[in-house]
Amino acid sequence: MITNNFYSTILSLFVLIGSFLVCDSVFADETVVLKTFGRQVIERAPDHIKNSSDLDKARYLFAAYTNALANKGINVNDRYLLRVWNLVAHGDGSRWSCADHAGKLESVFEGAGLSRVRSVYITADSEWKIPPPNNEHGALAFIYEGHYYVFDAWMHAYERGGGATGFEDGSTSKYNGIPLGRWQHEMMQKGYIRFSGNDGTSYEPTAIKAIQGGLDGFKQHEDKKSKNDKETATPTTNKGGNVWEFKKYTTSDPYLSENACYPGKAIILGESMAKFTQNYVPCGGAVEKPGKAESLITWAFPKTLTPNSMFWVDFKITRSSDPIPLYGGAMVVWYFGGQNNIPGTLELKGRLDNPELKKEETKRMYSPVVPEGKPGDKLTMWVNVSGESGMGDVFYEYEMVSDSN
Repeated sequence: MITNNFYSTILSLFVLIGSFLVCDSVFADETVVLKTFGRQVIERAPDHIKNSSDLDKARYLFAAYTNALANKGINVNDRYLLRVWNLVAHGDGSRWSCADHAGKLESVFEGAGLSRVRSVYITADSEWKIPPPNNEHGALAFIYEGHYYVFDAWMHAYERGGGATGFEDGSTSKYNGIPLGRWQHEMMQKGYIRFSGNDGTSYEPTAIKAIQGGLDGFKQHEDKKSKNDKETATPTTNKGGNVWEFKKYTTSDPYLSENACYPGKAIILGESMAKFTQNYVPCGGAVEKPGKAESLITWAFPKTLTPNSMFWVDFKITRSSDPIPLYGGAMVVWYFGGQNNIPGTLELKGRLDNPELKKEETKRMYSPVVPEGKPGDKLTMWVNVSGESGMGDVFYEYEMVSDSN
């Protein structure tokens, strides 16, 4: 139930969310603001919301988000004229489109502690029977206790006629956590005839089948929490009782970017770390006195992987350097099974003489659905790491074994 306290809470947050409603900064900065907004909405929520289910929290957050938009007079981006206006005004024609709202809501949810692994983007397509740009429509689906609930801010405002008041009354909107089957019915009533869970790569006749196909068989998440109160993805049934068991790791020969002006280059690659070291000396350029930079990347992969489940890995970059007037830092890219399957990247880079450059950066990355296999099959993943002194790779080999062994 939304109370008067809810509206006073939202009013106190308008200054915060206004910074992304009017800003033309890069999307990464906007994401930080959205996550902060989500966190503060829950922090200032009444106790019955703080102690409620994650689905109730998501609905409370949706109402906060849409009411903030209504207060700022945001219009629904539902026609080419508005696409052009947003392109000119913000450098992004898709701003406030259905996909943009889905991405923003995902950031708001994540900031409030609702795990990103429980969100999926679902698309309804009309096969051009509905005029563009609305021939395709997407929204954010949230998984709770094995069921999908759709949060569709764009359609909520569109049905209300758009305009400056279209986003009002989000707390009572039928699109505030609407069950997936009902959302599909609403879309089909509007002329959409097929659905995709993988950004239009393939289509299915039903929304649930599209999501299941897009997630490669990851059919169920349960709302459970680990001891540290972080959301975890719960695997589906492991057919055959087999697991992927870690067998070995190997490293590539690290590539050192040799340069006489930057002596003392070194790269150390290990099972769960990569360390980059580089010295700097005056060499007729920007460097006027000797200095040193060092970056350390750490992570840890599980020793066993369960088919049809997902897992996360916490990556961390720690750096230290003298104030060298050059660009430096580190980056890691995680590959799962192939070069086209990248669960995530993390980088911490910038001018080494910038006092605002962070000393540490962390990111939790979520795997794709772990595939099934038969005993003896092999599974490979690896990380590509780079720093001031060069780059390298660390490879991991898993083998499918019977968990009865």
